[in-house]
Amino acid sequence: MSSLSSRAKWGLAVFAAFMGGLIIASGGLNLSRLGFAQSKPDAQSVAPLVQASNAFVEIADHVTPAVVSISVESRPTADTQRRRQGQVPPGFEDFFNQLQPRVPQIETGSGSGFIVTKDGYILTNNHVVTMADRTTVADRVTVQMLDNRTYRARVVGNDPTTDVAVIKIEGDNFPVLPLGNDATSKVGEWVLAIGNPLGLDFTVTAGIIS
Repeated sequence: MSSLSSRAKWGLAVFAAFMGGLIIASGGLNLSRLGFAQSKPDAQSVAPLVQASNAFVEIADHVTPAVVSISVESRPTADTQRRRQGQVPPGFEDFFNQLQPRVPQIETGSGSGFIVTKDGYILTNNHVVTMADRTTVADRVTVQMLDNRTYRARVVGNDPTTDVAVIKIEGDNFPVLPLGNDATSKVGEWVLAIGNPLGLDFTVTAGIIS
């Protein structure tokens, strides 16, 4: 009797599970109402987002011609080599010298900047135009514009403390970006970061002043 009773219970359980699956599949419980809304948002609700997106597009189109890509090349000097050797633990000098290439390798780097005057002054970061020590200015600085024009640039000044540098390219009537006034800026205002990071094409990122 116990065996028949157990089989009957199992049979009822399987039948109940089967019927429950049919009810759910047929929408008998109407679970779709508990899910995500299927209707599209109305145009009035998303209008502010569309306007903000269009504003970002217009700002990017206006600004990017004055944003430049900067690439640098430097050949390590004897002083640089000595500074590096000074960082080697005592007793490992010979091993380190064996690893050093006989011909000094050219160090390269890249970054972004933007033109602030029509005659070619460009504001960028100090670490973009200096070597690993953040002090020694790169031997060669090249500027590439949005239209692929390239210029040899010279470093006018650089400050490791504030990580700011000014470079100069020869020419006139360049597109420029005016400097803003931080005294009138407020926390929470929208800002756009436009540049050429890691050799990528010009990128735009939105955020707020924090």
